[in-house]
Amino acid sequence: MFSRKAQALLGPFCMKVQSYIKQGIELVPVEIEVSLMPGVPNIHFLGQPDALIKESVLRIKSALKNQGYSMPQGQQVVVNLRPAQLKKQSQGLDLAVAAAYLWETGQVPNPPGQDVKLYGELDLQGAVIVPDDLKSLLRYSKHTSVMTGLSHESFEFETRQIGYLNELDSPTDVKPNQRVRHYTRPSRQNLKFPVELSKSMAVVAAGEHPCLFAGPAGSGKTTCIEAIHSLLDHPQDREFEQARQIHRILGGDLEWRPCIQPHHSVSEVAMVGGGYPVRPGIISKAHGGVLVLDELLEFNSQVKESLREPIQKGYVTVARRDQVVKLPARFLLLATSNLCPCGDLVPDKMPNCRYSLIRCRSYLEKLSGPLLDRFHMLEMTEPYSGGEEVGVEAIFQKVQSAITFRKQYRQQMLPNALIADDIVEAWVKKYDLESVMPELRMSRRRRMALVKIARTLADLEAREAMSPQHIDQAMQWTFLNFKKLATIFN
Repeated sequence: MFSRKAQALLGPFCMKVQSYIKQGIELVPVEIEVSLMPGVPNIHFLGQPDALIKESVLRIKSALKNQGYSMPQGQQVVVNLRPAQLKKQSQGLDLAVAAAYLWETGQVPNPPGQDVKLYGELDLQGAVIVPDDLKSLLRYSKHTSVMTGLSHESFEFETRQIGYLNELDSPTDVKPNQRVRHYTRPSRQNLKFPVELSKSMAVVAAGEHPCLFAGPAGSGKTTCIEAIHSLLDHPQDREFEQARQIHRILGGDLEWRPCIQPHHSVSEVAMVGGGYPVRPGIISKAHGGVLVLDELLEFNSQVKESLREPIQKGYVTVARRDQVVKLPARFLLLATSNLCPCGDLVPDKMPNCRYSLIRCRSYLEKLSGPLLDRFHMLEMTEPYSGGEEVGVEAIFQKVQSAITFRKQYRQQMLPNALIADDIVEAWVKKYDLESVMPELRMSRRRRMALVKIARTLADLEAREAMSPQHIDQAMQWTFLNFKKLATIFN
């Protein structure tokens, strides 16, 4: 409680501090402005707080009282959360609001500088607790420190840790943990694949090209995809941290790039994400890794079509009530499919199928043109009939050599599948490939896929220049197989 004279000495009641709110899977900064106004002593939040933030009023008042601090007499505490237009969700505004009030009223001296953000829960006795989602702070500055509770866990940013509210003026500074990340690559089984299929696997893994494996049952489609996951490049640090955070939200963790294989009965909401508050879906769970759609044509058409935006953009925008969240969803899409309901159809061979031609055609028509166009490659698989085979370890060594060549010699960190179209067009001009590009009716997306796969083929041969031979090889996967699929019943 303060007298009018004391209030006059303290000056205008307006203290600003920085904290965090939850947006999607990340914590983003928010400004907290605390002011005193005449009225019944209480704490009022402005700026679209959610129910959890509103509940913090009693926790903050109890914590202040049990730590020996006073609420103002005849005045109310107004807390404004900025920017005002965003719906606020947060587990850790308790500490920021209580501290801002104490610093402004002079009950605790020496407020922190502008580079300190406060994020912590309070219990009723005034103890400061580290919120579970502080580990999801991905966007932090080297010059920013976070004031929070005591923690045995190390963070990658500087923290100022306190046990109770009465330690605000004497925090313990904890330096960031400069840890070296270690990833655990999935073990590679002693598998062997036909020579032609091994070439496709190397291209998919080295360039991370979306691929549809189509063919009869028992031709090794699913086994091939599972092996590709173990051949991929190491994860990118930021992408991997995002993926880990998504898995933590959903109750798990990661040691390597995720490989998610949903059942074909999955709903659109489960695939894309939704609910209120918005939770990540399966495609976000596959962020930074592989999304496997086994028996693609058995999936609901709306589920398949919902993949078109994230395949193209690397994220999905989910709107629920007054909440619009952009969730990361960059994944390598690998799918399998039989070519007819019986699963025995093989291209270029006499069909031996117990179903009618009309039913077989309608089965393939489930694969829409726009979605099919998102696949860079189409690999036609056939039942194993003997012949030369290549071990998965040999494929791995070839893929790693291509990745090393791309990174060290060509100075390109992103896989070829993710390179922007303007760079791809520059490749065509640089290596004078326009004259050897096939004069065929194909979409721009298919043309880009053709050049990107040709670039991956050159990387696998450790060649800086793409050649007409690489274009010819890429044609089989990017155009001819798609044409064969379209005319399979003609």
